[in-house]
This record gives sequence, C-alpha cells and structure tokens, in this order.
Amino acid sequence: RRASCLAGLGYGPATTVLGARPLGMNGRPAVLLLLPGETAEAVAAVVVEPGCSSAHTGLLAKSVVTRT
Repeated sequence: RRASCLAGLGYGPATTVLGARPLGMNGRPAVLLLLPGETAEAVAAVVVEPGCSSAHTGLLAKSVVTRT
C-alpha cells in the first residue's frame, strides 16, 4: 500500500520514507510522512488520509522544510 500511496504523490515506489506517524488532523485520522525533498537539504512533510493510494492520495497537507 505504501508504494501505491507514494506513486500517487509523485514519488517512486523505492522512495525511502524518512519517518511516518499517525496523527489527527481536523478531527480526522491521518498519517504524516517525511520524504526526501528535491535537494539533499530538503525534507517533504506530507499528511495523507490513512487509505492513501495511487487512485486517491487523500492529500491533506504538504510542506517542504530545509534542514540546517
């Protein structure tokens, strides 16, 4: 299921997930995924619905953070 979700978000199935954690967002269950950004210094923080798939990612939020 993770590979399908990553594909739906535009990442390859072999993308390394740097971290993941269930959480609540606006009173709904969600999953926070930390993914590699476009540069070595960037990390993408993506929040999706628990049933994320390539057909329906359920993307709730996305932000790119630069590591220092």
